[in-house]
Amino acid sequence: MQVFLVGGAVRDSLLGLECHDKDFVVVEANPQMLLEQGFSQVGQDFPVFLHPDSHHEYALARLERKIGTGHTAFSTVFDDTVSLQDDLLRRDLTINALAIQVVGLFDDTPVTGQVIDYYGGLSDLQNKVLRHVSPAFAEDPLRILRTARFFAKFAKYGFVIADETKSLMINMANRGELSHLSRERLWTESSKAMSHNGGRAYWQVLFELGILAYFLPPLDKLWQTPDNYRCTMHALEILAQHPFYQALPKDKQDALAFALLLSSSESLEGISDTALRLCTPKMALELANLVFIFKNDFAQNPTADTVINLIERTKAQQQLKGDSHDPHALIYQLLTALDVYHQAWGIKTMINFNQQQSLIEQAVMIYQTTTIKDVDPSLKGAQIGQALTKVRIQRIKQVLIRIFSNKSV
Repeated sequence: MQVFLVGGAVRDSLLGLECHDKDFVVVEANPQMLLEQGFSQVGQDFPVFLHPDSHHEYALARLERKIGTGHTAFSTVFDDTVSLQDDLLRRDLTINALAIQVVGLFDDTPVTGQVIDYYGGLSDLQNKVLRHVSPAFAEDPLRILRTARFFAKFAKYGFVIADETKSLMINMANRGELSHLSRERLWTESSKAMSHNGGRAYWQVLFELGILAYFLPPLDKLWQTPDNYRCTMHALEILAQHPFYQALPKDKQDALAFALLLSSSESLEGISDTALRLCTPKMALELANLVFIFKNDFAQNPTADTVINLIERTKAQQQLKGDSHDPHALIYQLLTALDVYHQAWGIKTMINFNQQQSLIEQAVMIYQTTTIKDVDPSLKGAQIGQALTKVRIQRIKQVLIRIFSNKSV
């Protein structure tokens, strides 16, 4: 058998980028040969195996034939007659159809280091072009989104999508191919794209090629208003540089990016519609709704009532507790989203981001330390909650007065 390092690992090493995952293709082999070497198969009918030590993926060279609609309707041939050239032909982009032969299954040292290139990937890599390998690209609608995702990843290095590949993507969308993708898959690809500068280039290319109208029609309609589109793209650009965003785990970064993606929405119903079509996680939908609710109040005209509402809607009184409070709490995500939104839209605020954080933290402390001992002991039932809110509002007003340098609140 022969073993080849393929795809992204080859591409990224040639670009001088750090490589996190390695994928291999094994030629002139069969499943039993890998199983006998201790490899475990991924899926009973799919020729991909995990290395017993490194857990990298090793796939038998294979051919795929379209047998239906969607990105999973393929029959697979993976016998020992399938060549490396055959295998690479089925890949999406030429820059992903490169290979380097390695010593073997348990030694991934390159034999010579020579890059095997049957389809012009080296030239496209040098010229910074994303180009489909063959007409078979059109058989898999997922490749529309994958190409947009690769554009999001490499746009900062000057890569462009080849005109003929753009045309193919548009024609596929026009034929309704994207309707064959599951909602879960739509989110998976979009989430991966949002790892790259909040996904700005991903959404940009889908919108400007007219593909978003088939992918997320409510969002496409919203962006037909130039200011909505321009400011949303600017917001994603600002977000990618925001220090709080950069420190977040991936799922919370996605939530922030999604919330700003929908920040020009005109209704909560519109946000929910897009979230449903995209199979957006609950966390992201919740944050998008909060941005819609507070974007025109908090920081522009902060009142004690608004602060109380914000605390309760984000459950900040539960998540911020002394030195042990969660630094990634929902309240901080919301403040970050509002800060980016106001910057992108050029909206002047009465208090800056640091002052907003200070205000909320002081207000949460007031909320937590205001207890039943601070109200009339003769009150009962709902009257107690109303009285507590009144006391909290009065105390938060004093904080606002201090922040505004003794200006009237």
